[in-house]
Amino acid sequence: MRKHSMISAALMVMLGSSSLFARGPAAAPLAELGEPQAVLQAPGQPVAPELPAPAAQPVPLATPPLPEGAMPGPSLGDPPRGELFPKVAYRWVRKIAPCSVPMVVSVKDPCASKDACCPAKCVNVEICVPKCPEPPKVITNKSGCKTCYDFGKYRVEVVSRGGAVVVSYHN
Repeated sequence: MRKHSMISAALMVMLGSSSLFARGPAAAPLAELGEPQAVLQAPGQPVAPELPAPAAQPVPLATPPLPEGAMPGPSLGDPPRGELFPKVAYRWVRKIAPCSVPMVVSVKDPCASKDACCPAKCVNVEICVPKCPEPPKVITNKSGCKTCYDFGKYRVEVVSRGGAVVVSYHN
């Protein structure tokens, strides 16, 4: 073991700071680097000086021009107020339209009681719909638990039953 350490010491002396596997310039000896400098600061003072915060500039919002005859108001993508329903299953997501935008829709609450005297509650669900200048054709079944948003080539079905909401995408 001692013989091995003597050989490695002799190799280090012969090779110096460069070796067969080293890349770039050889490392400088420690004597050339100098002593580390101590940073003196008063207690409670920050290490780096604080820079003044940049002045806040209002940024104007870009609003696209409205087409002729259009009234300003909520668009297809504006979500209604409220929380999103947590129990949502999405089926056939590979069939979502390209360049689609999220839209929040209200559907019948799948957990609501089936008592006829209680008014039907609604829950909010987020779906992805294609960008279309015209609104979709909305079809709802008699009980209100199935809603279909038809955009021509693409269709989104929202079914609420059994305590969950199922969103299916079709093309």
